[in-house]
Amino acid sequence: MDRSRDFLISIARRYYIDEKSQQEIAREFGLSRPTVSNILKKCKETGIVEIRVQDGSPRTTALGEEVRKRYGLSHVLVIPSTLDDMSVLSRVGSEAAKFTHSMLRSGLQIGVAWGYHALPGGPSDASGTAVRAGEGGAAHGWVRFFESAV
Repeated sequence: MDRSRDFLISIARRYYIDEKSQQEIAREFGLSRPTVSNILKKCKETGIVEIRVQDGSPRTTALGEEVRKRYGLSHVLVIPSTLDDMSVLSRVGSEAAKFTHSMLRSGLQIGVAWGYHALPGGPSDASGTAVRAGEGGAAHGWVRFFESAV
């Protein structure tokens, strides 16, 4: 039996958004529970419903919380290392960029430890923000910063 897209969407909304049980939906629409199950399956197959599993917010993992408390940090990002090295580096960069962007505000000064290649590119909503690329470090006994405007 072919059902309209609007009908499929209404069933999917009841289940995934309204959190109704399949039995409740079946009663509401005068269907059997197995029919509701099949409709939900069709919704996934046709792309009406997409299920995405997030591997956890990097800021709220137990490990992140332990590190945050132990070192007195305000924010910690934990990136799973089950991926290959390049994927981990890519994910670290992506999460760092998201976090940095969420913290930007006018007049902020940011120190970046990996030099110019780590400086953000593209426009920012935080005009007047200074990004300073660092070179050297405490182990070298000196730090030199270079400034650019975001």
